[in-house]
Amino acid sequence: MPFAERTTLNTQRLPAKVRIWGVMLLVALSCTAACYSFAAAEQPGPADVIKGFNAVLLESMKRAGELGYTGRYKLMEPVIKKC
Repeated sequence: MPFAERTTLNTQRLPAKVRIWGVMLLVALSCTAACYSFAAAEQPGPADVIKGFNAVLLESMKRAGELGYTGRYKLMEPVIKKC
């Protein structure tokens, strides 16, 4: 038997349950790693949150006459919920 054939893993010899659990473990670990990296990259720092809030607040104050009460509320609502 050639060396290349002896060193490859033959998955047909493994029981079906072992192959299924192996695939499930690989998928679970991949999803976990993806979730942690996504969550870490998505969350802004406190200074970024305050800068965003101040920018929207200033815009709503500048456009107060144009927006009215309900327009300012709609503009500020998502930013306030983020804070």
